[in-house]
Amino acid sequence: MKNIIVLVVVLSLVFSCSKEKNGSNNKDFLSTLDTLKVDLLKLPIEPESQDIGDKIIEKYKENNTPIMVDIDSLLIKYPDSYSLKAMKVAILTNQGMDSLKKFTDKLIKNNPNDIQAKYFHNLTYADSNSVKEFTKMINKYPDNFLGYFGLAQTIMFTKRDQMDKVVKLAYLSAMKNPSTDDPFLLLEHLFKLKKDEDKKAFINGVMLRRDPSSKSNFRKLFFYYLTKDNKEKAGYLVDTFYKNNPDKMENMELAYLYTIVNDGEKALKYFNLGEKDEKNPEFLSIKAGVLVLNDKYKESVETLRKFKKVTNINNIDFFVDLIYAENMYKFKPYLKLLKEIGGGKATIGSNIKNLLKGKDFNGKEINFDKYLGSVTLVPFWSSTDKRSLNLVKNYEKLLKKYENKKLKILGVDLEKSRKDGEIFYKNGGSSWENIFVEGMFQSPFVQKFAVSSLPSVLVVDKKGVVRYFNLQSYELNRKIDELLSE
Repeated sequence: MKNIIVLVVVLSLVFSCSKEKNGSNNKDFLSTLDTLKVDLLKLPIEPESQDIGDKIIEKYKENNTPIMVDIDSLLIKYPDSYSLKAMKVAILTNQGMDSLKKFTDKLIKNNPNDIQAKYFHNLTYADSNSVKEFTKMINKYPDNFLGYFGLAQTIMFTKRDQMDKVVKLAYLSAMKNPSTDDPFLLLEHLFKLKKDEDKKAFINGVMLRRDPSSKSNFRKLFFYYLTKDNKEKAGYLVDTFYKNNPDKMENMELAYLYTIVNDGEKALKYFNLGEKDEKNPEFLSIKAGVLVLNDKYKESVETLRKFKKVTNINNIDFFVDLIYAENMYKFKPYLKLLKEIGGGKATIGSNIKNLLKGKDFNGKEINFDKYLGSVTLVPFWSSTDKRSLNLVKNYEKLLKKYENKKLKILGVDLEKSRKDGEIFYKNGGSSWENIFVEGMFQSPFVQKFAVSSLPSVLVVDKKGVVRYFNLQSYELNRKIDELLSE
């Protein structure tokens, strides 16, 4: 059901040219939201009932059967299902507004006093009366979620400067403990827009409590815990979800998830129970991870070689995941494989203290000698690359966090020409040194390193040895701390 109704509103507004005019009653109601406190801990976690339509839709999904063929007969059989009506609306939205308006006009004509009919009709037109009509619905049906939900969506797309009110209306809608998760999905969407990952994850947790079989919310919460570098919680979540839903998790999927959280024992258990296919790249990738977690480095490298042969991949990024780098950075067969894939260029296990020599944008000589004894991040980046510039901003914050500790940054700025770098350095550049390189990846300097995309980051230990390559942001802090303590 995700974003079905939101999509309807967007398309409705495209076809609607009228401007909204709020009456005093509407303003009075909306003003009461100013003092409302949103307390997510009070959200209902046990739905009083579940819309029969949700179960039917889920069954169609599990069977990979398109529901649009049967939707009309299902609506006749289950006329009170909000979820089936929402599905019908979603299908008609793809066919154009004429079909959608015809359907919701018929709904309101046949059921003029039905709250669902009013909701879908008002939302379809999203005209000057929408706020007024949804406010009437709230006054008449204060315990039903649809009035609050419809008003939240209408304001969301007509009054973009009132997003706090939208959050509060979505919250009020969810507090009515509806039989569908749509209000919770809207809250999730709003917190995503606000870039509030903690609250977004909280909503995913609430929805998982409401429906313990929701694999979508399970996966979102699992990867949220990873971004917080909390593999213990992520592993516990896998344990719990599998216990509650043994039919929704295959053995190889479990092996993969336990590999991610570094639980070698459980990863091996479910790997041994799963189906084996030595020609399947996904299987080989999981196998290599399971083996390395169980200290079978030789077998892991052999499996990585099979993976390389099956996929014909020669991109170093596929072979330097943290699970390999942190366990095998001294294991010669692994380092040999990386050298082969990287064409002999510097990568994990390489000492690069004699390779990082050059000049900055102004011609000042730079070499790596003064960085020895510190943990050093070596980002390869470009001022013309948006992702690189975001990385520069984040690393400025990182340096402040590790101020007075032995963390340093030595950048490698790749530009097509000197002119491309002028604006960045005229505006102050970065707080760390950068070796300036013209010619991008074709330059002789870059050819010494197994780098093929921007930004790419080497994490170098105190002796000048590359230990990690392109870590996820949530992994970086922990690995910096570990290297600083060596």
